[in-house]
Amino acid sequence: MIAVEKNDCLWKIAQKVYGDGDLWRVIYDANSAVIKSNYVIYTGQILTIPGVNVNQAETAIPAPETAVPAPETLIPAPETPVPVETPAPAPNFMIDEK
Repeated sequence: MIAVEKNDCLWKIAQKVYGDGDLWRVIYDANSAVIKSNYVIYTGQILTIPGVNVNQAETAIPAPETAVPAPETLIPAPETPVPVETPAPAPNFMIDEK
């Protein structure tokens, strides 16, 4: 048996306990007396999970094949400084009167 958690649906529960969400119908068929209409389940509702005992339900989640690498921390590239044009020397208005 398993208690329905917030945001659970039959597909999510089947994915959790069997490793295949498409097996949701197995859970529904075993609980058709409890699930009244339109496959609606409620938080806290207790469902029978065929083929899985209480201890297995916690460990039935398959381990991932490979670990997902953590995203690399992006370090911004240093900005290329914009070349500053050196101003031309100011004109010399002083006239030498010799």
